[in-house]
Amino acid sequence: MDTLSIAQAAEAIGVTRKQLDRAIQVRGGQAGRQGRSRTLTVSDATWFALAFLLRRDLGMSLSAGLSVAERLVAAGGEVSLGGIGTLRYRLDRLAEVLSGTVADARVSVPVPTRGRPPRGRMHTGRRADRPTPRVGL
Repeated sequence: MDTLSIAQAAEAIGVTRKQLDRAIQVRGGQAGRQGRSRTLTVSDATWFALAFLLRRDLGMSLSAGLSVAERLVAAGGEVSLGGIGTLRYRLDRLAEVLSGTVADARVSVPVPTRGRPPRGRMHTGRRADRPTPRVGL
């Protein structure tokens, strides 16, 4: 399964990380274990991208956009709204555009490393800016 970090997914979708975190919370996502970064699959990123498009284009609230996006993905891109309206999105085109932005996000947004960085040399107990004293001149 192909996964993205939250920062990479937010960059690919075109929103801030905070906005994507909020959308995950509205959807009911869990915070995850301590010390583990959350990740999204590419299909989940497509779903969130559609929800943010509905929010931007139609002025829907985030929760309504998530609900309609879920219906659109399940129905293949077309749902009826009420008795006389139909909402249609080209999901194949959205997936095509998002695959390009995902590739760019993977290059431009590094995956954060966790924990203490490795040491480059053995620890000698001396600071590097102090010269070694000369003894026995």
